[in-house]
Amino acid sequence: MLEQLSVQAPQIRASSYYIARDEVVKELASGQLDFAIDVPLANDPNLCRQPLSSESYVCAVRDAHPLVNKKITMKQYLALDHLHVSSRRSGAGHVDVALSKSGLQRNIAVRVQHHMVAPRIIRYTDLAWTVPRALAQHLKLKTVELPFELSTLDWFLYWHKSADNDQANRWLRQLLTEIKFNM
Repeated sequence: MLEQLSVQAPQIRASSYYIARDEVVKELASGQLDFAIDVPLANDPNLCRQPLSSESYVCAVRDAHPLVNKKITMKQYLALDHLHVSSRRSGAGHVDVALSKSGLQRNIAVRVQHHMVAPRIIRYTDLAWTVPRALAQHLKLKTVELPFELSTLDWFLYWHKSADNDQANRWLRQLLTEIKFNM
């Protein structure tokens, strides 16, 4: 996006920052925020949204992992110690929710707040990380397919309905949806 903006609209300044999900609608409505890119949010009649991408998950491990080769069974997956990335201190992630529906549970040995530290942990330990495929490929991690069904990671572009017909907002929305959106 920034590459395209530097060519097509070099005067535009972009900022990216975290906003609590319960504040997104208010920030968009006030004009403090032009867009939000996030996973599906609760339906709000004042929000418009457009899908950007859908990404499947894989299991990432270090290259010389002693227990993981080209395939992994559910028994092997559950026997591994796992790394979990979450901004929350506790609570189940979507992987754990999916497993619990089948009466299964994985062992989360390490929990970190940010995706930036996870690759180094994976490269130097025997932990497994269930991660979006594109991110694992970008980080050049060894991956295997998951031995169970897990819903995709869906990213959406959100804006307030009051900006729906704004020409500048529409132009930037079009730019965002035309570029290949990857994590």
